[in-house]
Amino acid sequence: GRGRSALSGCRRGLAWFRSDVLNREGCRNHRSRVQLVKLCYSRQHARRLQTELDANLLATHLHVDVRQLSAVLCVQQPERFRTTLSRLAEDTDFRIRRTLAQAASSSEHHSVAIINETLETLRLDLRHCVRRAVSVP
Repeated sequence: GRGRSALSGCRRGLAWFRSDVLNREGCRNHRSRVQLVKLCYSRQHARRLQTELDANLLATHLHVDVRQLSAVLCVQQPERFRTTLSRLAEDTDFRIRRTLAQAASSSEHHSVAIINETLETLRLDLRHCVRRAVSVP
């Protein structure tokens, strides 16, 4: 039914993501597809899809949407992506830091030290929207 259709859409989105975005081809007008991939990382499909993408690689991408996806993935596997979490908390684009703050604040991994360190870094961010995202679970 509907869940199967959504998963199929996610798989198509991931296939496109790997072939075009990660190869830095076809990066124009890709926002809606990256949004689809982000949506796929909802709790419903996260465990199944986490192995499909490497957050370390995503964090180095030029496009904001891709780095935001990396932030969400890093929070879902904080021990695996410890250094990437730290790097994203210092990203020059506030949108990445805001996404990271939102994901970390609502994470089920609050007892993990790197999540707490990340939240502490983001609480001191110069951007109000980032600091606010930390305080809103």
